[in-house]
Amino acid sequence: LILKEVDDTHMKKLISTFICICLLTPAFAALADAGSATGPAATDPVEVVDFVLPEADLRMAAESTIMRAALMDRYMGCLALQAFYVGEGWTSQNQIPDMWAAVYSYINTYELGTDTEWEHTDQGFVRIDADYVHRLFVTMYGHEYEQLPPISRSYSSVIVYDAQSNVYDVSGMDGETVFTALSNVALGPENSAIMTYSIVRQYVSDGETVSDVLGSASVHLASSAEGTFGLMPVQIDLETDSVG
Repeated sequence: LILKEVDDTHMKKLISTFICICLLTPAFAALADAGSATGPAATDPVEVVDFVLPEADLRMAAESTIMRAALMDRYMGCLALQAFYVGEGWTSQNQIPDMWAAVYSYINTYELGTDTEWEHTDQGFVRIDADYVHRLFVTMYGHEYEQLPPISRSYSSVIVYDAQSNVYDVSGMDGETVFTALSNVALGPENSAIMTYSIVRQYVSDGETVSDVLGSASVHLASSAEGTFGLMPVQIDLETDSVG
């Protein structure tokens, strides 16, 4: 079932634009609350709420999956971009050469330049709580981690763990000239989804901004009980275009 086939005008507009992911949070919470009301007893304490209950109809399941995919847009865009830099996709998370790469890309792109409560040091790095980095891994990859992977050699100069303070000292890098743009969301069986990103290079030529599409990356998402939004990336298909 392709996104454009979902018979819901509001959801079509929501996903085709992804104007503001944060606007989806109240809708997402309302959906979870609605799901909890269909349990054995509304007065029973609820510790875990399924994203899509077994008795939910196909339309509700599709809307739930679409909203969860929308909330993961930035994370999966970073994951797709790192696959492009490596030059190949993968069919299992065990094949990801560096799990810190997409996590750092997300922090560098969306977090370091924002007004946060993290300490900005005179040395030029930002002190980020280890608990936040742990949650970011869970959101990015859909798994709970007892211990995060060791910091790779490629990022050892920009990510340093301070065990005494339980923080990561993270240094920023210049903005990337290559970025991802979500081009399509397809829904699959059992609340799965495929998010397809265009890989775009932007530069200035003769005073004008030019954008070249270098390829595409499709992130396959499966349902997960552990991930923050109930979806986990299980595969990336990468296609690169010849650039003259």
